[in-house]
Amino acid sequence: MIIKIAYLHVTFRFLKINCLALILFLVGCGSLQKFTDVDNPCGSYSAVLGASNVSLFLNIHNPGATPNVSLKFSSIEVLVDEMWIPFSTVVSEVNNSDTKHTQRFLGREWLKGQLCRGIRVKVAALKLPSGLASASSSTSVSNDLEIMLQNPFVLEPGSRKTLFLEWDPAKSLLKSDLKETFLSAYPGLGNRISANLVYVACPDIDTVYVVRADKFQVVDAFVVNGKPSYLAVDSLKKTIFVLSESLNKIKTYDTSTNFPISEINIALANAPNSMVINNTSQVAYVLDALGVLTSVDLATGNMLNRNRIGNRPNYICYISGLGKLAVSSSIDQTVYLLNPNTLTVEDSIALGSAPLGLMGWGNYLYIAEGAANSVSIYDLSSRKILKSIHVGFGPYRFVASNNTIYVTNFGDGSISIMPGGQFSVSKEIAIGKSPREMVVAEKQRLLFVGEGDCDGSLAIVDTTANQVVGRVELGAKPAGIAVIE
Repeated sequence: MIIKIAYLHVTFRFLKINCLALILFLVGCGSLQKFTDVDNPCGSYSAVLGASNVSLFLNIHNPGATPNVSLKFSSIEVLVDEMWIPFSTVVSEVNNSDTKHTQRFLGREWLKGQLCRGIRVKVAALKLPSGLASASSSTSVSNDLEIMLQNPFVLEPGSRKTLFLEWDPAKSLLKSDLKETFLSAYPGLGNRISANLVYVACPDIDTVYVVRADKFQVVDAFVVNGKPSYLAVDSLKKTIFVLSESLNKIKTYDTSTNFPISEINIALANAPNSMVINNTSQVAYVLDALGVLTSVDLATGNMLNRNRIGNRPNYICYISGLGKLAVSSSIDQTVYLLNPNTLTVEDSIALGSAPLGLMGWGNYLYIAEGAANSVSIYDLSSRKILKSIHVGFGPYRFVASNNTIYVTNFGDGSISIMPGGQFSVSKEIAIGKSPREMVVAEKQRLLFVGEGDCDGSLAIVDTTANQVVGRVELGAKPAGIAVIE
C-alpha cells in the first residue's frame, strides 16, 4: 500500500510537470496561440458604438497614516450630460492599511454622450477595530456625495478616459457638513509630466495605460485599436511605438500628449506577435505568426527586408552590444542568430526544450527554457552553452538592471534573480499570477512586472532590496511594458 501511494504521488507530480510544460509550450508558440490570446478568461471585448470607455480609480492619500479605516461603496453613478448613469464597480470596500496600494481600480464602463460632468457615490467610512480587516465599526460616517467636476471631459466616441476619486482617510470620519472634503474627483487630462512614466499595453481592451513610476498610480490612458501588445520607446524624441497585432501596424504616439503621430503598415504580415527596435530607435523588427521577420524604417515607414525564420518562431530580441538579432522557436527547440541588416541566419543554437524569452548580456545570450524550468547561458564567442541554471516553473522573460538579471516564472508566479556573470540564482520573489513582461525604471530603481489576466496589475519590485513594494491595479491583462525616464 505504501509503495502504491508513493507511486501515485510520483505519477501525479510527473503529470503536473508535463501539463505545465504543455501550457508553457503553447504560451511560447506563436503558431498555436498569439501572445495576447493566451490564458484569457475575460472573454471577448466588444466596443459600444459611439461611446467612450472610462476607467475609474480611487487614489488613497497617505495610505497607512490613519490605520484601519475602511471605505465601503454602496453605489456609484456618473453624470453624463444631464443624466446620472450607474457605474459598475469591481470593488465594494477599500482598506487604507494596505500600504502597497496607493490606488485601487474600481471599474470600467462605456459611456455615451457629450460630457462627463460629475460623479455621485454612496459610501460609508468605517473605523475598524485594531487588527481586523473587516468588522462592525466603532465609528461610522455614511455619506451620499455628489461631486461636480471642475473640468468636465468630452466623451469622444471610441476614446479611453480615466476618472479619479481621491480619498483622504484621515478626514473621512469627521462629522462635518463639508462631506466632500475627504473625497474629491477629477479626470485624467493628459500627462502633467514627461518623464518617469511607465506605459502598459492592455490588448483585451485596446488601451495603453500611463503610470507614474514615482507614485505607483495610473494617471492617464489612450486608445490603440487592434490589440496593442509590444511597446518600444525613443526617450530622446519622447515617442512610443506600439505594435497593433490585429491591424498589422506599428502606431507612433507623442508621449507628451498621447496623441497619434503616424501609422506604419507592416506589408504582407500575418498577425505580427513580437517586435523590437534597434539601439538607435531607427529600425523595428517585427515577427509574425507564420515566422516571417520584417525590418521597417521607423522614420519613413519603408520595409527594409524580409525573411522567413525557422518553423514559426515566437520571440525576438536585439543584442545591442553585438548588433545581432536572436529569434526563438518553440517548435524547432532552436534559437536563431541573425544579421540585423540582411535578416539572414548566421548561426543556430539547438536546445533540449522549447525556448521562450531571450536577452543579451555582455557576450552572453540568456535563454529561458520554459518546459525545462531552466535558463541556459550561451557564450556568443565560443558558440557554446556554458551552463543551464534551474529557476522557477516556466521561465518566460528577462530584464537586466545594473549587474542583476531578473527572469519571470510564468508557472509559479515568481521572479528568479541572478547576479550577472555568476551563473546562479541568488533569490526568488513571489509576484502573483502568471508574471510575464517587465521593465526597469533605473532612476527610481524599480522593476515593473505585468501579472494576472482580467484582474491584471503591475507588481513593483525595489531593485535595491529585491522585494515587492507596491502594486498598480489595471483591471485588465497587461502585455508589453515600456518606460520613459
